[in-house]
Amino acid sequence: MDMAELGARLAARRKAAKISHLPRNAAVDRTPSKQALLDQIAKTGANW
Repeated sequence: MDMAELGARLAARRKAAKISHLPRNAAVDRTPSKQALLDQIAKTGANW
C-alpha cells in the first residue's frame, strides 16, 4: 500500500466515523532535542 492509498483509507474511515479533527500527540515522551526544535518553530510564529 502506498501513502496515497493509506491517506485515502484514513480519510474514508474518519468520514465514516464522523471525526473531523484528529487530536495531536500528547508529547509525554518528547526528547529534549525535539522540544528544543518545537520551541524554535514556535518562535517563528508557526504551529507544529
